[in-house]
Amino acid sequence: MHRLSLVVRLLLLLVATSAFPAIAAPLQAQWEFRMLPGDAQGAAHPGLQQWRAATVPGSVHTDLLAHALIRDPYVGAPEAELQWIGLAAWEYRARFDVDAAMLAKPHAELRFDGLDTYAEVSLNGKPLLRADNAHRTWRARVEGHLRARGDRKSVV
Repeated sequence: MHRLSLVVRLLLLLVATSAFPAIAAPLQAQWEFRMLPGDAQGAAHPGLQQWRAATVPGSVHTDLLAHALIRDPYVGAPEAELQWIGLAAWEYRARFDVDAAMLAKPHAELRFDGLDTYAEVSLNGKPLLRADNAHRTWRARVEGHLRARGDRKSVV
């Protein structure tokens, strides 16, 4: 498993086309985040393996701040006490539904604008892509992998 220095800025678009040009629709999903269970940083920061609401696009720092789990990194100079965040592995997940018209499309893909340098993405428990560059857009074809209700996407 890749270790993440996660500053996740995810903007996801579900793209489905039957012909060029593509039709893009923003993915409407409820996002959650947590520190991966078993992470070495977990002993010093107990309770962070529980799922909490997340804002995407955003970052693990802003999500931790929103839950009052860290001090504001822009007030004072707390950088040294927040270094553990970049050393920990984080997981984001979202649940979303897809309508029948979208499921009927012969081509569908998820587009990721702003994955962290190292990230693994799965859809409904199946590996979708492994990212190794934060400075590009990632696309993954998902036709045949979507469900009408309860699709689950995970980004580690």
